[in-house]
Amino acid sequence: MRYLIDTNIFVYAATDRDSLSRDVKAILEEPDTILYMSAESVRELIVAYRNKGL
Repeated sequence: MRYLIDTNIFVYAATDRDSLSRDVKAILEEPDTILYMSAESVRELIVAYRNKGL
């Protein structure tokens, strides 16, 4: 299945999986899961990194 994830899900999946809900973890662990991020989410990450907020 395909999922469009937001910035928060990406950050927690990459840094602190224990903070994610059980349902979200189950989705991320499915072998057939395909994750997508919008260009806006990528832009948010770049801005946060440049502002040292991430």
